[in-house]
Amino acid sequence: MTKTFLAALAGAALLTACQQNNDSPHAMLEPTVANDRIAAAATTGFVITTTNAAAGNSALVFPRDAAGGLGAPTAYPTGGLGTGAGLGNQSGIIADEAGRFFYLVNAGSDQITVFEMDQGGLTQRQLIGSGGDQPISLARFGRLLYVLNDGSPATVNGFRIRADGTLEPLSGSSRPLSAAVPDAAQVGFTRDGGSLIVTEKATGNILVFPVDPSGRLGVATVTPSNGATPFGFAVDPRGTVIVSEAFGGAPNGSALSSYRLRAGRLATVSPSVPTLQTAACWVAIDPSGRYAYTTNTGSGSITGYRIAPSGHLDRIPPDGISGPTNPGPIDLAVTRAGLLYSLNAKSGSISGFQIRPDGSLAPVGTTTGFPAGASGLVAY
Repeated sequence: MTKTFLAALAGAALLTACQQNNDSPHAMLEPTVANDRIAAAATTGFVITTTNAAAGNSALVFPRDAAGGLGAPTAYPTGGLGTGAGLGNQSGIIADEAGRFFYLVNAGSDQITVFEMDQGGLTQRQLIGSGGDQPISLARFGRLLYVLNDGSPATVNGFRIRADGTLEPLSGSSRPLSAAVPDAAQVGFTRDGGSLIVTEKATGNILVFPVDPSGRLGVATVTPSNGATPFGFAVDPRGTVIVSEAFGGAPNGSALSSYRLRAGRLATVSPSVPTLQTAACWVAIDPSGRYAYTTNTGSGSITGYRIAPSGHLDRIPPDGISGPTNPGPIDLAVTRAGLLYSLNAKSGSISGFQIRPDGSLAPVGTTTGFPAGASGLVAY
């Protein structure tokens, strides 16, 4: 690892170990405090994706400067295999609040890799089976992690997170989806951790599983999506669930819908607000909770929306283009400093933007030169 990269990571808010005061899976990890080494340069960070290579998956760690620019990546083998092709997923990489432990899917070998970030970069702590076929998406709440396995049959499977960040399978946690092969896209928790959400592209369904105090799931309620091909989603601070709708890739036909969870069921707030772009797939929300963004994979663009306190959505740009990207934008990630990054898997690039106070986007640069087919994105 180069000294430049070490210096960038030293200022990347690499926080001290989380303090856990409650072993319940519903207990959020306590806030952490940066140590003296980090506090001096806490404005820099990093962005991570995976190669998803069939011959051997690797995490790519890009150092980030304060302006949002990315340096050359360092590769860390995951020990597992990718697929070499797009996964049609969101949240293939997730992390804890401190940016200390990272969890990555290996869809080609049915495994999850656990990495720990420290001054030296990433250190692998575990390689564990996903409990199913073709893991594509991960969700975490407190000491609980669920994986979405999109093979046949499609399932969600639970794990407990130990104090050292490693995973222990949660017995009796596996649940089927609404069909054996629903072409699912994402799994994620609600803000309070009381429900687990799954989107299914082929069936057009959105599933909501109640989570009991043991971390296991009850019977899912099934809500038909407002628009065709529900894909990625994100949950804002008020609990609004914002879901992209790719509409099967129909030209300029995609949209976002918003929902609120009521009595364990999703109730529509804003139905299918158009992006005016093609194949809206991934969703991210800015740190203030006022804006939502989606990548339009077929248009090479990002569309931004204002989120009202009621959960209603209002598209910001009249033409649907908040920011152009390189071809094939998929995953999105947002830093606490309000930097938005798009993984453009088709072109092997990452586009960066600063989120302005009005929700518009200012480009901060594009990084190229890694393999097409990359999957997953986190940013700190």
